[in-house]
Amino acid sequence: MSDTAFYERSIEGALGIEMLGRIEEALSIDQKKTMQLYFFEGYTFDEIAGRIGQTVGNVRNHYYRGLEKIRKLVFAPELREK
Repeated sequence: MSDTAFYERSIEGALGIEMLGRIEEALSIDQKKTMQLYFFEGYTFDEIAGRIGQTVGNVRNHYYRGLEKIRKLVFAPELREK
C-alpha cells in the first residue's frame, strides 16, 4: 500500500487535523483514555476499568458519552446542511 493510500485511510486522512483537534478538546481526560485503550489498544471495558482504577459502569459511561460527543462533532454539520 502506498503512503498516500495509507494516509487517506487513516483517521487523520478521513477527518483532517482540525477535526481531530476539535475532538480532542471536546473529550474529557477519562473519555480520551477510554477511547485510546478501547479502539487503539484493544482492551475490554473490564480491562480498562482495572487499568484506570474505575468501575466498569464509569468506563462504559466515558465510552458512550465520548462517542456521542464525537458523533455530534463529526456528523452534526452534515445533518444541518441537508
